[in-house]
Amino acid sequence: MLPSVYPSLMMDASNEMNMIERFQNFLMEMFMSTVGAHFKSKPIDAIFRKKYGDDFPSTQELVTKAKFLLANVNPDVEFPVPVTSKVTYFGGLGMSNESKPLQEPYASFVGSAKSIVFISFGSVADPKMMPVSWKKAFVELFKKNSDVHFIWRMENDVEVPKNVLRNTWHPQSDILAHPKTAAFITHAGYNSLGESIASGTPIITVPLFGDQFRNSRLAEFRGFGVRVDKTKLNVETLNAALHKIIDNPSYKRSAQSLRNIVFSSPFKAGDALRHAVNFAIEYPDHNRDLPALNFVQLYSLDVIVVLVSVVAFFVWINVFLIKRLLRCTCRVSISMRNWLLLSLVICCVSAAKVAVFLLPLSNSHVIFTIRVAEELAQDHDVVIIRPHANPEAAKIVSKHPRVREIRPNGAKPEAFWAFKNADKKLVWTEPSIKDWRAMGTAYTNVTAEICYATINDEAAMAQLREEKFDFAIAHHLEFCPVSVIHALGIPAYGFMLSTPLSRQMMSFIGVPLLPSIYPNNLIDASNEMTFAQRFKNVLFEIMMATLSLYSQTVPVDRMMKEKYGAEFPRVLDLTGNAKFLLANVHPDIEFPVPVTSKVTYFGGLGMSNVSKPLEEPYASFVQSAKTVVFVSFGSVAEPKTMPAMWRNAFVELFEKNPDIHFIWRMENDVQVPKNVLRRMWHPQNDILAHPKTAAFITHAGYNSIGESIASGTPLITVPLFADQFRNSRLAEYRGFGVRVEKTSFNFETLHSALHQILDDPSYDKAAKSLRKIVFSSPVKAGDALRHAVNFAIEFPDHNRDLPSLNFVQLYSLDMIGLLLSIVVLSLLVTIFVLKRVFRFVRSFCVAKEKTAQADSVGHSLLAMYRLTLFALALCLSCAESRVSFTTAEVLDNVDFKGNDEVNLNCFNGCRVFSPTKNDDIFIIDSNRTRIISLLEISELDNGVNLNVGEFYTLVNRGPANPSFILYAAQRQSPNFMTKVVYLDATKSLKVNPKDTFGVLTVLSSSGAVNVNGLSGDYEVYATGFDAINDCCPVYQSRSITNAEKTFVKVNGPIATMRLKGYLAGAMLTLSGDPTLSSPVTVDSSAVFVSKGYVGCKNPGGYSLVPATNAPEDSSFTLADNGGLSASLDSDYSFVKSGTSEVDITVNGEDVRLTGTDQLRKTFDPAASVKVDFAWKNRRTDDVFAIQIDVLKKSGDGETKLTTLSTPETVQTTTTKVSAHLSVISACILVLICI
Repeated sequence: MLPSVYPSLMMDASNEMNMIERFQNFLMEMFMSTVGAHFKSKPIDAIFRKKYGDDFPSTQELVTKAKFLLANVNPDVEFPVPVTSKVTYFGGLGMSNESKPLQEPYASFVGSAKSIVFISFGSVADPKMMPVSWKKAFVELFKKNSDVHFIWRMENDVEVPKNVLRNTWHPQSDILAHPKTAAFITHAGYNSLGESIASGTPIITVPLFGDQFRNSRLAEFRGFGVRVDKTKLNVETLNAALHKIIDNPSYKRSAQSLRNIVFSSPFKAGDALRHAVNFAIEYPDHNRDLPALNFVQLYSLDVIVVLVSVVAFFVWINVFLIKRLLRCTCRVSISMRNWLLLSLVICCVSAAKVAVFLLPLSNSHVIFTIRVAEELAQDHDVVIIRPHANPEAAKIVSKHPRVREIRPNGAKPEAFWAFKNADKKLVWTEPSIKDWRAMGTAYTNVTAEICYATINDEAAMAQLREEKFDFAIAHHLEFCPVSVIHALGIPAYGFMLSTPLSRQMMSFIGVPLLPSIYPNNLIDASNEMTFAQRFKNVLFEIMMATLSLYSQTVPVDRMMKEKYGAEFPRVLDLTGNAKFLLANVHPDIEFPVPVTSKVTYFGGLGMSNVSKPLEEPYASFVQSAKTVVFVSFGSVAEPKTMPAMWRNAFVELFEKNPDIHFIWRMENDVQVPKNVLRRMWHPQNDILAHPKTAAFITHAGYNSIGESIASGTPLITVPLFADQFRNSRLAEYRGFGVRVEKTSFNFETLHSALHQILDDPSYDKAAKSLRKIVFSSPVKAGDALRHAVNFAIEFPDHNRDLPSLNFVQLYSLDMIGLLLSIVVLSLLVTIFVLKRVFRFVRSFCVAKEKTAQADSVGHSLLAMYRLTLFALALCLSCAESRVSFTTAEVLDNVDFKGNDEVNLNCFNGCRVFSPTKNDDIFIIDSNRTRIISLLEISELDNGVNLNVGEFYTLVNRGPANPSFILYAAQRQSPNFMTKVVYLDATKSLKVNPKDTFGVLTVLSSSGAVNVNGLSGDYEVYATGFDAINDCCPVYQSRSITNAEKTFVKVNGPIATMRLKGYLAGAMLTLSGDPTLSSPVTVDSSAVFVSKGYVGCKNPGGYSLVPATNAPEDSSFTLADNGGLSASLDSDYSFVKSGTSEVDITVNGEDVRLTGTDQLRKTFDPAASVKVDFAWKNRRTDDVFAIQIDVLKKSGDGETKLTTLSTPETVQTTTTKVSAHLSVISACILVLICI
């Protein structure tokens, strides 16, 4: 879906976006499809791969395999948007056209009212949370409009006047459906919009969050809503909006019109929903997917670059040659030089009168148009406007009583036969460019002659004007009828398409179609194109949109302006006003292509699921056959013109397959064997529908493709010209056809293709499957055709148009260019600044003074330069300067230093917790609306949920540098529903481990967490619940056997316990007293850590802050008569510098840890254990963690262990760093090394 034509759900914009909105939308879509998608899927992927192994496919891979998207959307209510048949609309499910009578107290309240206004902000926006200023504004509104009765969803704690009925629940649908209800004041939730439309009630929207902003724009776009900005909500804005709705009847009219559209549709929501599911179950392998293309391929950026490069090269060559020539002309003559310079230049509608224009150039077009006219004649009086041109088809007429013909003058026979002869030259042999040019010229001449003769046939034009048509339909291959329609004053019109969808025609009616995903009708390619095919496709589209279009439209414009004056509008301007494009296409047969509701599919019109019995001689011929193959190349490729080589190849095929009976459309001048029935005309549909017919050898005309599918007969295609090449690719793509190239046509290729079809049952299975798809569709072709015309007549002003965008805007090339310019400019500025700094520093480094002072200054400056660049690189690499883990963050005192606002990473939604009782620190959304304060959060047991798709900010409006703690965990965080409790310096509480479901997070406003009573198998982390899968614990039990109750202390504001097992009757005592110290006992572990340490398994994912106030030296001695042993475990040691040392002496034995050493060592048992610890030569950015276990052997040999905490535990001041440096950071680091 192009971001230029459809706003993101979280955008406050309609589909008619200005450049800034398109830029925001482009960035939003990029973010959601990359960062947003990554963070949504990553936790899920981790869970499933942990359970089922690393080979488990990613969520994003699985999502692409979905069979459909069921959309609770009505395409004529939503913004127009192109979608494929993979999207099934079922908007309106559950909507009722009938309402129940109101019960008391509503019946009497509404009965006494002149008009009703209903007010509700949905189930998410709790009425008790509504700001006081809003409540006052509504009460003032009620008082100001005493003649209007209001029904308000609100708590009973607000005093309201007598014209208000207030409650926390109301029968909303029944109230809205009441004829006295004049308006609905709502938050613009999607369900509320649906209920408004179902009842035909206009709305006043006050969007609050999420998709409600774009929903309110939709109500404005469709003309049934007025918007009030929530940041400006007061009695004045509410009153103005209310009277705008009540005093202007257009809003009510638009709402009622949309209601009629929804309930008059022949496509019922429930039927569409069930059909989509049944279809996916019955046809699991049916392909509805667009080709898999990357961003560059989808937008044809690679093709555009190549084309621009080629053009630029030729321009450069021309400029170069001209310069050389101009130099020569200076010596020849001035006049020659000047010459060179100059050379550079189914609704409830009454019967209407419908005109259907017929293009009479081929029999198939005549038959198709008559078929359309006869279908429309079920509802309307139809007149076929059929200029004289094709004497071959003159006798093909409709016999329907409501279908008449008016035949104005047309082309002379010479022009028609010139076209037919040019057409024939393209059929059997490979045409040259000259042949194509001759064909184009002949087509332009014959259509121009038809147009000229028609508009100058005064009698016919007068007769047409007298008909006073309500609607007209023109054929897509001819532009003149559109101008004739305008000249006749017909108020509305549309196009019908007898061929596959034409990108050119779709662009005329305002439905863009990317050339990267859909082949031009004249391209020999499927939708899965190579680069060369996509390049050729783009060239064809450019040619069709320029030269071909020019040759067809200019003659029409010239004739119309000569006849009706210079002010007559251009034909291309008129085409854009078409109400629809009727496409003789079935979306599940064609290549998948996104279209809007302005395109109506009616593929299968005239196809019958029942065939007539064959008459003689066919009955006996087929009866005596084991297998039948039908051979016909349509009406355009005349059998008498078939090359002799082709005829001989067919005869040889018949002779060498005597057990197969062939029915061949061919002249009688060819000798054929007995297994061939040869005639110039056959009952084609009945033959194909016969169960013995196993294959159909055809030219792949679009009608032949349709007849093959209607009968479930596989194809052997021999495409001859025009759209037949892409049609044959379609047959291959859908698996029911085999192709033979006409340039390599002979007996061998024909015989091979025939037996490929007969010997492989998959072709017959695919054809039968497609047949079933067509005839099992809940919407019949004729119903869709009639509904499209009836809809256009009844709702002539309904907007189905996408926004009008030029090529650059449509492909977002201006957005891409702007983003690239910003990146390039940033790089250039950075490089420029760094160069200047480097030159300045280098002037000192290479100074010619040889004094020691000068040398020292140079080295110092160079060191400062490198240090500065390193700091800059680090800053550019950091995502946020705060405590941040993969899916959560912790904000504390540090974050408000120097500023009073901090962004929250909650765009994907999150739970927010805080023990801080401070009403001056609060969260606001992107509209600067206050959401909730830390004081209010601290009073909520389960934190507060922030919605998806909104940008939130934490604001301080109190004293500077406040003391606080806030933990924000995103919705995709592991252990998201973990229990969280709050502590302060004086608070103590007890928690039963059974109530924690294995994980408990504690937030402390005092900056300390004390836990007493730990037992069994447990781990303690200095993180939130989201990071316990990625980080190492700072405390953990070594044995779960007879583990005793333990006290631990975390010198930080947040801690999480993973309780894998606990003793019966265990109870945890939690305290936030920062002065509380832990006992030192036997059977314990001593954990020595420096402040700033976080024990994560992947240290590259986190930066570790300087180890300020880390323990210098420590020692303790433990004694026990039973004998002790000490175990040193330094698995979590992250000492950075190579010179830093940690010396540990256990009972006189020295252990020295340097750099990033890791060690496990057990010391001999003794009556006592003396541990001395010293840290030497440390740097301020070194961090480490060492756990020393002091174990006691019990009498039965079991090891008992409790955990001993130390005063210096982990602090949570970490900074998350991106795993990969940015390009700018990499450049800076390269400069550091210079």
